[in-house]
Amino acid sequence: MAKLYVSCTTKDLGEGRRKVCNILRSAGHDVVSMDIYTSESRPSLVKCREDVEKCDVYLGIFALRYGWRPPNKEAPGDNPLGRAITELEYLHAKARGKDRLIFILDEEQALWRAALIDRDRAAIDALRQMLSDDVLTTQFTSEDDLIAKVGATLAKKYGAAQQAAPPAPVIPRVREIKHDVALFCATASDATFAQEVGACLQQKGLVMPAISVDLFPPTTAAHFEKLGLRARETRSALVVLSDAAVA
Repeated sequence: MAKLYVSCTTKDLGEGRRKVCNILRSAGHDVVSMDIYTSESRPSLVKCREDVEKCDVYLGIFALRYGWRPPNKEAPGDNPLGRAITELEYLHAKARGKDRLIFILDEEQALWRAALIDRDRAAIDALRQMLSDDVLTTQFTSEDDLIAKVGATLAKKYGAAQQAAPPAPVIPRVREIKHDVALFCATASDATFAQEVGACLQQKGLVMPAISVDLFPPTTAAHFEKLGLRARETRSALVVLSDAAVA
């Protein structure tokens, strides 16, 4: 299993990141992300870079917000261009030769709240373009789609956390449907009418077994077994009962 650094902006992707981290941890991966920084609202740039260096894989999730920009005074000379923390983390992972898995929101297909989109798109658009130029990215359209694609990517890259269970044995179906309608009649005197009804149904395209005379109700164990078999093979049953049959 791998040790991954999961990076994204919090306001728009924080909940998705939490779910992604849970999926990765349940698969046996060691995960570091912003949600573990509890001592302060924002970790230092130095701390983030240290954590990136300790991981095998940088996993970045990007939507349409550029995000927080650490002040250059925090570590003079570290951020003279005023880049966002997510871009700085990515660039550090790239400089250290880390594997990079990038997931980018498909803005043409996704339904994304306007409040989660930067009004000035220049910075985030430039970052998205740089990521697409640097590595093969995976697009997602929703939180659920993101979770599914992250799971599939990691499973393909590192394999499942444990060997897949063998397929379940095939259990014979209780009902093996062969006919649409079965016709039953209780006496031979009703058989003629039953045959006429059956002929009409067959003209309608229904598949039917032969007309069964003296099959309903069953009077012997053999008849009962035959009736049960017919019931399992047929979607519907039609019983012809004349006055004489019920007298």
